[in-house]
Amino acid sequence: MTIILARNLAKKAVVVFTMLVLIVPIMFAAIPVTSAKAATRKNFKGIKIAVDPGHGGKDGGALAPNRLTEKFINLSVSKYLAAYLKKAGAKVVMTRKTDKFVSLPGRAAIANRHKVHRFVSVHQNSAANRKANGTETYFYHPSSARLARYVQRFLLKYSKLPNRGVRQKSLAVIRRSNMKGVLTEASFISNPKEAAKMKKGYHRKRQALAIFNALKKELGVKDAPKPKPPKPLAPAKLKVHAGGKVSVQNTKTSVHIPYATGADNLISITNISGELAKPKVIFNDALGKQIAELEPFLQAKTIFSFYPKNLAGENFIGSIDIIEPMGTISPGFIAALMAE
Repeated sequence: MTIILARNLAKKAVVVFTMLVLIVPIMFAAIPVTSAKAATRKNFKGIKIAVDPGHGGKDGGALAPNRLTEKFINLSVSKYLAAYLKKAGAKVVMTRKTDKFVSLPGRAAIANRHKVHRFVSVHQNSAANRKANGTETYFYHPSSARLARYVQRFLLKYSKLPNRGVRQKSLAVIRRSNMKGVLTEASFISNPKEAAKMKKGYHRKRQALAIFNALKKELGVKDAPKPKPPKPLAPAKLKVHAGGKVSVQNTKTSVHIPYATGADNLISITNISGELAKPKVIFNDALGKQIAELEPFLQAKTIFSFYPKNLAGENFIGSIDIIEPMGTISPGFIAALMAE
């Protein structure tokens, strides 16, 4: 009796062991892979990316020799990047969509609040030495090192600039953000050659495409559609009125406008393009020396007006340069003011 019972128990043990051998691999196979080489994705669906255009508003960032501002380049690159990501199925959170100031803690807070999966802060570099050039990418959290290496690799591929390396640094926006994140310093806009390139939408698109492809590589996205570049962020088209007269629009002609110094003649700038505009108004004396500067903010289809005498003095005789965000003197908007 004891022998028969022992045999039956042994048989049952063999059956239980066999079932465990078959079941355990199935259980482990159901556990998702979490290693660096995760399962590939077809697109960015379900992924949230925070795109952070560096600087903005009162914080212009670096200023290029051609007067191109870093904040404008960063916003332009970021808008291209956001468009590429959305096309590929990602949900994009931008820390700013217009030329406004957002604090460094505020930028990280936006990303943390939306619980994004990746954070990219877009910047350009600057140095006193105008020959300085190259690309560098920063990260803070050790888990972000892999993303930083991919971003650097693709930025170098698309820009062909010198490699200044991937660096770990305690920068506020990437230190305060809870997810994997990087900060790019893709080019030196203090370098005249790079500043000239960044003035063209083509090079800003390539910078955005480099970051897009780096995110795609790091996240294991294989079949995302090739992004089509959106409409470039172009300089606004403006009309200038002086003394009740429209001076000129969309030409390259300098226009002399009769102006009685000290009178209450009004100059108005109208944005008629629908593009973001932030023209800088510079007053020059008769010898061309800058004597005053005004930086109004114009949203699309709005008017900004001012009295020259209130800004440059009762006896102002000289010229006014109106410079758009792209850093070039707006075609035809150089109005020479002459005493009547």
